Amino acid sequence: MKTTHQLLFGLIGSALLAAGPILRADEPAAAPPAPPACCPMSPPAGEGHHEHGGMKGAMHHQLRCMKECLGLTEDQIAKIKPILHNEMKQHEAIHTAAQDQIRGLLTPEQQKKFDAMKTPRAEPPPCCDKP
Repeated sequence: MKTTHQLLFGLIGSALLAAGPILRADEPAAAPPAPPACCPMSPPAGEGHHEHGGMKGAMHHQLRCMKECLGLTEDQIAKIKPILHNEMKQHEAIHTAAQDQIRGLLTPEQQKKFDAMKTPRAEPPPCCDKP
């Protein structure tokens, strides 16, 4: 499941990054600014959203980092929180739609295995350990 989420968000992120230059074709390409060193916006390497309480945990992590690094006021936090919540809901909807599309392509036997892959586990299933 962790691998599925990482793949899905990796694909979404890649698509968004690829679309950026197209959407801003009139602007010269500039390197994105480096994130502040005080707190990464993403969970540490090797840790997915599940280790931080799912998407909601990742949202709280991001908000906490923004508060610490940017010195947000309570008013700013109150305005940013619903934006991040909306982002989380959009990610969940995209994920659900992708899962439904994938499931529709599978045989009944594969669907059973696919559904079992979604069950949270302490360890990934053996088929997901392979490089």
